[in-house]
Amino acid sequence: MFFSVKEAAANFCAALRFLTIFPLPWRQEEDSSRFRRSVGWFAFLGILLGGIGALLAWGVTSFAPPAVTAVLLLFYLASVSRFLHLDGVADSADGLLSARSRERSLEIMKDSRVGAMGVAALIFLLLGKFAALLSIPAEGLPAALFFMPFAGRCVLLFSMGTMHYARKEGGIGALFYGDDMRRHAVISLVLLAVLLCMVYGCRGFIVLAGILLGFAFLRRKSILVLGGATGDILGAQCEMAELMTALAVSFLY
Repeated sequence: MFFSVKEAAANFCAALRFLTIFPLPWRQEEDSSRFRRSVGWFAFLGILLGGIGALLAWGVTSFAPPAVTAVLLLFYLASVSRFLHLDGVADSADGLLSARSRERSLEIMKDSRVGAMGVAALIFLLLGKFAALLSIPAEGLPAALFFMPFAGRCVLLFSMGTMHYARKEGGIGALFYGDDMRRHAVISLVLLAVLLCMVYGCRGFIVLAGILLGFAFLRRKSILVLGGATGDILGAQCEMAELMTALAVSFLY
């Protein structure tokens, strides 16, 4: 029993270190061998990050004007993942919109330099989130900030459960792929739907539909161009889910 608890805790720490800025050095040297077992914690981490975001939103709205509040919340969402997912958005846009062959698109995405399409994608993504958060009344921001990172981490599981890894040589994203990805994806989908309906009632299905619409769009584009997912695509899916969550919630008011 104690051994199982320690193993679960080590897997949680591996997921926490990779997905967030929070440093937990305990058994860090084992991370590469634990990534596949750590995906079971993704949804829980989304709830944890969402809880922090909700508390932050509740606190900031008590003293800051709406525009400043939106900027501070955007900074939290970006920095809590070490800006890793925003990097995925830029690289994914450069590759998916390049109109090149599959092999060339994958090469472009591996290049550390950011092109015009990547910059444009980042601008529109952040503007979209900013506009959505600015449109949500102060009393609705804590719930929105709870669901944005939670939905993002759930969509990571959706992506890995429904998309093959595109790079034959592997990559960081491939380290998380395992045989039970579909099970994790289904569990996270059910959990997301239940919590959305608990908070928003039947209107929660509107938010869920928006999240799944964004996921399906990027999934189809990735499969058509690349044949599957990469680490950058997974990060972009997370950001897309956060954007679609904020947009969908803004339409509820």
